[in-house]
Amino acid sequence: MIKLPKEVSQALKALEAAGNEGYAAGACVRECLMGNEPLDWDIITPAPLETLKEIFPKADVLSKTGSILRIDQTKDGNEEGIILDISTYRKKGADRKTQFCDSVEEDLGARAFTINAIADNPALSLKDPYEGRADIKKKLVRTIVDPKSAFETEPVLMLQAILLAAELDFDLPKTAQEAMVENAGLLEQVSVSQRRELLGEIITAEHGGKGLRMLAGAGLMPGLVGDAALDMTRRQRELFGELAEGIDQLKPVTERRLGLLYLCFEKKGPQAIEFLDYDDKTRQHLMDAMTEMTKIFFIRDKVELKNYIYKVGMERYNYVHNLAKAQRIVYPSGNVKVENRHYLMEEIKAGKEPIFVEDLAIDAQDILDEGITDSQERAVYLLELLPAVVHQKPQLNKKKELLKYARRFNKNKLSAAFRGVKWLR
Repeated sequence: MIKLPKEVSQALKALEAAGNEGYAAGACVRECLMGNEPLDWDIITPAPLETLKEIFPKADVLSKTGSILRIDQTKDGNEEGIILDISTYRKKGADRKTQFCDSVEEDLGARAFTINAIADNPALSLKDPYEGRADIKKKLVRTIVDPKSAFETEPVLMLQAILLAAELDFDLPKTAQEAMVENAGLLEQVSVSQRRELLGEIITAEHGGKGLRMLAGAGLMPGLVGDAALDMTRRQRELFGELAEGIDQLKPVTERRLGLLYLCFEKKGPQAIEFLDYDDKTRQHLMDAMTEMTKIFFIRDKVELKNYIYKVGMERYNYVHNLAKAQRIVYPSGNVKVENRHYLMEEIKAGKEPIFVEDLAIDAQDILDEGITDSQERAVYLLELLPAVVHQKPQLNKKKELLKYARRFNKNKLSAAFRGVKWLR
């Protein structure tokens, strides 16, 4: 038996008063058995959705088709509240679609892993038909059915098993490891979105390095990064091994950890990034990992740093800079360049030195009002020439000075065309 929060006990009593049994089940029970205090709780019951709505009229309907209500006590900043989902018993039919069922045993039997197939109600009993408690003690992620059959039927379970192992620091039975190797090719049947999401969750889990080693050992990496995982060079394998060894030291920032992963594949990194069809913003960051790391390494002074940030934007720069910091944690080899950019950025901020057009002391309307040009398009163009001036001499970021340069650029088209060029003397 586990100790239930009062909110869960009250919900179970409300179900019982209405003539329905109920059990806390799944990950929340597992976490309690491991000595943790979960925030998210699940109650399962035979009561259908309409009955649940009558018993819990203030609850939100999380899913009509899944017959799930949610009571969220964390709203309005309540840090001591819990999130409680109450759902009708369900199982998967022959076509893998969800069906409702009549017993807690059927519900538990439809779950993939033994450690999640445990239910408890102190007023009734603890249900553990697949010896999940024993597997928790052994620190094993074991499938309820034969793993070969489980992975053939639902290939996504291979990734979900590794995710659980990476979250809990558990291991996989030898039979599960062998079944993954045998069925690794079936991963292509899993939707790209699922593969992308689960890779991100595995790599940011508390024991993400373990997850990476498991993915590689089971032959699942080609299903996540494509041909880049095949015929890796010795250097690439070493980079991957060092990443798996040191990644848990990093903050669990998905794009940052993914950036380091794709860097392991070197020239094939861009190809690997395309494989999982990331959204535009994530793809841009990951491609920057491949193309911009060398560029920022050679930044020497504030002018070069401001020019670079002006070109790519602050968000992209921050990503690459933070990725470089993470890289130095995983692959210790000195931190001089990272620290130098940090100090340069601190000086820029302290001096409030302008970087972007919007940091200038004038705007396009000022250029028009001054009569330098009567074209809005030309005024915007002249304005965009000015950051090169204030990057070199931030003290010139004054209306009078900038208008003088705008007038000069407007008169001298050749000068404007060659802005930023450093002539040899």
